[in-house]
Amino acid sequence: MHSTRHAVIVGAGQIGKALVRGLPESWGITVIDLDDSALESLAIEDDKLNFVRIHGDATSKIILEKAQVESSTVLAVTTRDDKINREVVRVARTHFGVEEIVCLVHEEENLDEHELQQADVILVKKVLALHMRNRLSGTDTLGVGLGLGAGELRQVTVLPSSPAVGMPLKDIQPTAWLVAAVYRDNQLIVPHGDTTLAPGDRVLLVGQPEVLRHEADFVRGGQTIFPNQYGPYLVQQDIEEITKESEWFLERSRARRLISLPMAQMNPRILPTETLKITLSREETGCLILPPEPIPFFARIGVTRSNRKRLMVAANTPVLIAKGTHPYKKVLMAIGDDRSANTVTGIAVDVARQCEASLTALTIRPPSLIDGGSEEEERKALSMKIARIARNHGMEIDRIEDEGNPLESIRRHARDFDLLVMGLSSRLRNSIFRPDISMYLLHEAPCSVLFVPNQTPVH
Repeated sequence: MHSTRHAVIVGAGQIGKALVRGLPESWGITVIDLDDSALESLAIEDDKLNFVRIHGDATSKIILEKAQVESSTVLAVTTRDDKINREVVRVARTHFGVEEIVCLVHEEENLDEHELQQADVILVKKVLALHMRNRLSGTDTLGVGLGLGAGELRQVTVLPSSPAVGMPLKDIQPTAWLVAAVYRDNQLIVPHGDTTLAPGDRVLLVGQPEVLRHEADFVRGGQTIFPNQYGPYLVQQDIEEITKESEWFLERSRARRLISLPMAQMNPRILPTETLKITLSREETGCLILPPEPIPFFARIGVTRSNRKRLMVAANTPVLIAKGTHPYKKVLMAIGDDRSANTVTGIAVDVARQCEASLTALTIRPPSLIDGGSEEEERKALSMKIARIARNHGMEIDRIEDEGNPLESIRRHARDFDLLVMGLSSRLRNSIFRPDISMYLLHEAPCSVLFVPNQTPVH
C-alpha cells in the first residue's frame, strides 16, 4: 500500500510529461512506456520526487504488477494508439479492479464503451476544438472533460441586451440547471435567490447539457432587441421634417410603433425636468427622436444651460437627432472612455444589425497623448475592448485611430457616415476649458446622431 496517492501514467509523450509536472508533489508517480529514450528524456527534464520509470508494455499484466497497480491507483492512459489505450483500460479494470481511469481517445470511431468499461474518456480532437472555441468566443465557455466530456458546465458573459439583467435569480426559476457563481469586477459572488445579474458579469452555469445550451443563450443575451431594453415605442417631436426618417427607423427596429408628441408636451424651456421625465416614461419611450437645432450662443460659451440637452438627459433613453441621412448604411461609433464602452457598443451593434449597416469604431488620441505614456496604453486597451465587445455580440467591426482634438476628429470622420452613435454626458452646461463634446455634436454633427445614456436601464 502507498502512503500517498499513487498515479500510473501510461505514455511518456508530451501529455505524460505534462501530467508528471502537473500532479501534486505528494503523489507517488510511475510512468510506463515502451520507448526507453522517452523515459530517459522525461527523467532528465523532470526531477520530481517519487517518480518511477518502467520500461515495458502496459497492456501486460506483469508490467502493471511491476508498477504496483491496485484498485486505489489513479491510472492515466495517454498513448497515441487507441487500441493500446483500450487494452490497458481492460487489463487494469479486469485484473486489478482500478476504478479511477482517465483514457485518451484520438478517433471517435474508437470510442468503444464496452472495451473502455466506463473509463473517464477524453476525446482529444473534441477537447482541442473546445479549447479553441473557448478562446475565440469571449462570452460562452464550455466546460471541458466534465461529466464524461458532455459539457455540463458553461461560463457566459452577460451582455447589456440580456433579458436576465436586473432579474433576481429566483424569478428565472431554473429547472435542471443553476447559476453556480457570478464574477463581477474581479470579485466572486456566491449567488442566492435575490442575486441579480448585471451587464459584464461572468456567470458559471451548471446543469444538463441539453438544457444549458438554451439557458446559456438566455442568460448571455445578445439578441437584437433595440429599443426594447428602454421601452417599446419610438417617440418623436411632431414635425414633418423628421417623420420620414422616424418611419424608416421604425421599420427596421424592434419598436412596436411611432408616437408623435407636440413640443408643448415636452418643451424644456417651460416644463420642469420632473414633468419631462413623467411624460416620456408614460409614453414608454424606447428612443426619443428630435430634429436638429442650432446651439444657442450663451449655451455654447457656458453662460446658460442647454435646454435641448436637459430634455435628452431627462429622457434617460437613446435620443436620435434626425438629420435626414438615412438609410443608415455606414455607422460610426465614437467612445471616449471605458465606462460607456459596453453600453454604447452594444447599442451600436444592435442598430447596425437592424439597419444591415457596417460598423466602424473611432478612437482618438488627444494631442497630449501623442508622446505615449500610460494614457496611451489605456486608449489602446479601450480600442481592443470595443472590438472584443462587438465580437461578443457577434459582429466584427472596422477601427479608425486618430489623433488631435476629439470634437474636430469626430466631426471630420462623421462626414463619411450616415449615423453617428456615441454616449450622452449628463452635463447641462458647457465649459470653455472643458467643452462638452456631446452638446456640440447634438447641434453640429454632419449626420444623424444616436446618443446613448451611459447606463443600460435595469428592469
